[in-house]
Amino acid sequence: MVEPKSLQFDDGAIAAIRAVLTARGTLALRADRRAIHVATHAEEAIRDLLALASEHHISIRSRSGPLDRRWPFRSDGEQEPLADDERTIYIDLRPWDGVVEHAVDDFVVRVRAGTAVAKLQERLALHRQWLPMDPPLAGELTIGEAVSRNEFGPYRTLHGGIREHLIGARFVPMGGGVTLKTGGMVVKAATGFDLHRLQVGALETLAIGVEFTFRLKPLPDGTRTLDRTFPSRAEAFSCAMALRERPMAPAALFVAEAPQRLPRVVVRYEGPDEAVAEAAEGAARALGMTPTASDATAHWIDAAREEWLRRTGGEKRCAVRITCRPSQIEKMTHEAARMLDSLGAQPSCFAHPGVAFADLWCSAEPDDPREWLQRLRTQMAASGGGTARMRWPLDLLSAPQGHLDRRLKEVADPQSLLNPGTVGP
Repeated sequence: MVEPKSLQFDDGAIAAIRAVLTARGTLALRADRRAIHVATHAEEAIRDLLALASEHHISIRSRSGPLDRRWPFRSDGEQEPLADDERTIYIDLRPWDGVVEHAVDDFVVRVRAGTAVAKLQERLALHRQWLPMDPPLAGELTIGEAVSRNEFGPYRTLHGGIREHLIGARFVPMGGGVTLKTGGMVVKAATGFDLHRLQVGALETLAIGVEFTFRLKPLPDGTRTLDRTFPSRAEAFSCAMALRERPMAPAALFVAEAPQRLPRVVVRYEGPDEAVAEAAEGAARALGMTPTASDATAHWIDAAREEWLRRTGGEKRCAVRITCRPSQIEKMTHEAARMLDSLGAQPSCFAHPGVAFADLWCSAEPDDPREWLQRLRTQMAASGGGTARMRWPLDLLSAPQGHLDRRLKEVADPQSLLNPGTVGP
């Protein structure tokens, strides 16, 4: 059917795969000599494909949302030129969406990988509940992407990242034709090891996640978002640090800055109405913060980010994330922005003092992202330490794997067939 060293599918391979997937109820199937594209809402089809790929040494590329630009199939059905040297099966999990189970009284939800984050939050809000996460591009991002890319935002200041809320999952590893299940629909479940947390940030290089179970929180009764611009970076970060020390901890806090723009501090309080109102009034009196219009929007962080990017002008083509010690966040953000600006990237920065990371959205896309990152890491090491990774788009991720990451990959996917060339955790 398929010779292990062949670079193309033969007619028998295409027919056999088509027959298997038709029986499993795939939604769409396109095939040629180099690529087979599958869009499915059948977990069994995913298992069959991964077992087949392992047996015949076929590469698998998967995605559960629209943000992966390595995908060679456009929405109009046309195919872009393939970058892969070998035959590849592309698995599109976007049809695999929806809430499987929502235990309202237990504050737990089980959801499929292709479900949009925004749609999930809208459904949970009907029960005054939410998944406390605020990834960028929440209107487009899916749950599967949020987990595989470990996406988070300023809410990590108070609520932690997505890893802290993930209590179970179902995922399909290479070979075997099985689905693994860990965790359960109760917060204190002790079923199996915490293998589901290995999937966070792994970019689907260890297994393909099909369902995820999360613990939820009640929606806050009151919210207040305030901001203020400052004449200098030092004053903006000084204000941010002062906000961290106030009696009520912010739910989210960030400093936005860009070339030719004054830096801006944005803070959000959430909780009981009276406490939130008192905290907002105190921040206004002590630090001159003023209410912002983005407080009224469902996705206030995206609204604030998009409004700032519109101010700074230009399409943002990629994003770099840096992490460092909290005491170094101002210095590291400045050093990273200065270096990227010298490369013509024109970065707009969103620094998060509460959790010591910053996202730098750039107007230019690097010809060689590895060179960008190497220069940035060298500069950061010379200035006091920290790390840097490409965060968006996915095909520019190029951080080196550590020893543990490589060992996990060798165990989970010894043939390196699942999303080959993609960097893991």
